[in-house]
Amino acid sequence: MLIVLSFLSTTFRPELILDCVGRATIISHKPNTYAINQENNYIRFKARYLDDELDDIELATKLSLIELDEKGKKHAHGDDEEELVRAIEESLKSSKNHRSIANTNPRRSRSLICDACDHLIRGPHLKREFWNQVYCYDHTRDGTHICCSCRRFEPRNEKFVSLGDDRRDGRRICNDCFSTAILETQGIEPLVRYVLRFFDHLNMKIKAPIPVFSVDRGEMRRQTAGGTAPVHPDTTVLGLTMCSYRDITSVDKSRLQGRKIVTEMETYRFGHEYRIKILVLFGLPLVMTGGILAHEFMHAWLRLQGVSRLNPEIEEGICQVMGYQWLDWFEAVDPEASSSRSEKAQFTRNLKKTFKGEVENMLDGAYGDGFRDAQWAVSRYGLDHVIRHIIRHKTLPRE
Repeated sequence: MLIVLSFLSTTFRPELILDCVGRATIISHKPNTYAINQENNYIRFKARYLDDELDDIELATKLSLIELDEKGKKHAHGDDEEELVRAIEESLKSSKNHRSIANTNPRRSRSLICDACDHLIRGPHLKREFWNQVYCYDHTRDGTHICCSCRRFEPRNEKFVSLGDDRRDGRRICNDCFSTAILETQGIEPLVRYVLRFFDHLNMKIKAPIPVFSVDRGEMRRQTAGGTAPVHPDTTVLGLTMCSYRDITSVDKSRLQGRKIVTEMETYRFGHEYRIKILVLFGLPLVMTGGILAHEFMHAWLRLQGVSRLNPEIEEGICQVMGYQWLDWFEAVDPEASSSRSEKAQFTRNLKKTFKGEVENMLDGAYGDGFRDAQWAVSRYGLDHVIRHIIRHKTLPRE
């Protein structure tokens, strides 16, 4: 089965697509996709504060008031007010950028500064949702690097990390996403256990051993070449569920050398002891990798139940729902992710909102419409009923 994480955005968003059949996750790097819908891309900055910034302020305020309550303090006097202000200021640092407003003078309130080149934006521009950032439209075609995870452009005062040899991989990742990136096969094991806990929580225990490997882009290309799911040459597959016995070359070790990741590979050969295997592209942040794994393990779970030959919209839709729900579950069980005011925790929340937004707004039939249909069915009938209906009838329940 194939998970496909596509960044063919009509509104400068990464689109989270998750597919499955020997399945993979795919990011497109086709430059012309940014011009699909110029009306949406050429946005205007209409408010002094963006919605995500207001969300951060509200969250920081609530957390601070709770903390002060626990200490028996009053919220509106003296030192307490100063502490609240400091908490709000800390939460706003999480975007790691200014508001991109050149001048607070009302006469210049519409002047924007590009978060990549720091130049005044005089023409069409792009807004990066959830990050409070705007960019010159020219950066979509001038070779400016884009983070393979959060999709922010590389600013001129920061150098992104290169993930492996450009001939085999060629991706770049920002420092924020790199801070929790999964860089080798051994490093993914704790996250796999988290994902299996999620399935246990849903009474969908996966008992069969399913090996999971971190691989580079070159190996993912090799495994998907000639497969049942067509892969465009300008795409990057992020995850793959295999039911074959092909050799797998995974990232065994990695190290940072300057601003580049150097990898050491190891090849695994299989007999018939493992029916299903999962590959995940190395170098992606933890929360993103977890969503991919939840999607892929749903494909594996269906195969273990004897379910096959589902309509792509049915299978991809329910697998999308599982990846989507894992993001919420992970935040709920991880106190650092759910309640901390730290910059790292705030960044993770923004990253999660980014991925969820792309799942919700995907335009593709199997992954977009499929997700929305499955999500509607789950909200109406419950996840357990929907999955049992799929197993029995190979369709979603309808009114």
